[in-house]
Amino acid sequence: MINYADIIGNQEDWASFVTNVEMEDAPFMDWLPTGPKPVNVMKNYQAELYRDPVENSHVDGTPVTGLLSAGDSRGNLKALVGYFTKGAAVKTLHQEVSNIAGIRDELAHEIEKCTFELSLDMEAQFLEDDDHREDNGVQGYKTRGVGSWVSSSAQALYPVPASFLPPAASCITTATGSITENALIDVFQSIGTTVKGKRGLTAFCAPTAKRVFNNMPLFTPGSTLVGGSPTGASGVVYNKGDVNTVGRVAERYVTDFGVVELRISWRNVAFSASAIERNYTTYFLHRDMWEFCWNKKPQWMRKAYQGGSHEAFTEAVAMLLCKNPKGEGKWQPTS
Repeated sequence: MINYADIIGNQEDWASFVTNVEMEDAPFMDWLPTGPKPVNVMKNYQAELYRDPVENSHVDGTPVTGLLSAGDSRGNLKALVGYFTKGAAVKTLHQEVSNIAGIRDELAHEIEKCTFELSLDMEAQFLEDDDHREDNGVQGYKTRGVGSWVSSSAQALYPVPASFLPPAASCITTATGSITENALIDVFQSIGTTVKGKRGLTAFCAPTAKRVFNNMPLFTPGSTLVGGSPTGASGVVYNKGDVNTVGRVAERYVTDFGVVELRISWRNVAFSASAIERNYTTYFLHRDMWEFCWNKKPQWMRKAYQGGSHEAFTEAVAMLLCKNPKGEGKWQPTS
């Protein structure tokens, strides 16, 4: 009797699907408000500040002096576009003479995949700490990332005017082994003092940083939050409405200086930073201070067929704009 392995003509069994474990979309881009279409590679815009309070008591019957100059607290900010591309190619025999399980059209499948990946490219670029870059014939235009906008020191190219940089207290680099709830509250106090109000923030937390916020109910405000055993309230935070579910997830942090909505961000400083920075960098942002401006949305174009392969490409032009970075903040540890 013939062995199973020796059967001639036995066809392979391939499932009619292709799986990918990465399901997360682009939460930062989804969060960004959409701004007007850029009509130049550079957009110029203005920001201004209220003047500090002064002791104000006028002598009756005397002329008003000390007149203020209109526009003396304004600054010029600049944003550049980013030019993003993606290409797809399938050899002729691969496209025309194949029967791939779960895929009816290989080029169409690759285009769909690349379209999703383009959004991830843009998301990661926006969440970088790269400065603006102009096209020099070797490298293309790059729009400034969040980490560069939210910096207490001046950028190299088209720097934010000094009056509109966040205070140093709003941008901390406290080591992971030293971070405490008090250190983070100091950041929120600096932001609150800058904006003079309790305006809501969104925290885009790298994955391990999100766990730091989850730990807060278990530690006293002066205790380090990374490593060690709980030193304060050691009770578990229970999810409301289901006594059979135990949760240690913090989705909102309420401070004297505003409510902070906590979100995991998977691609903070994804390209050039250390593992510590990728796992812990957190941005504290006001939504009304940011805009995502499309000049050209992705649209695929087929190249002329010249034999050998079927090719297509897409390109997008977009700008990340921070209207006024002075009230933003971040935690970006390097150790």
